[in-house]
Amino acid sequence: MPIIFDRGVCCDLNETISREWLVTNGLGGYAAGTVAGVLTRMHHGLLVASPLDTAVPQLLIEKIDAEGGFD
Repeated sequence: MPIIFDRGVCCDLNETISREWLVTNGLGGYAAGTVAGVLTRMHHGLLVASPLDTAVPQLLIEKIDAEGGFD
């Protein structure tokens, strides 16, 4: 089910920073962030794994920034 935001929300940085998303894999790993792409919490990231031998989740991929263009 898609979640749709209107232009008023998407054009307001304060609104997009305050809206967070979370996707889990059922094994303790997850990805989380804000709609704006700003990492506002310590454990926000695109890949947070929970290895079996540790009690603390490990932030493996924080974010990906695009640079340059396609020619």
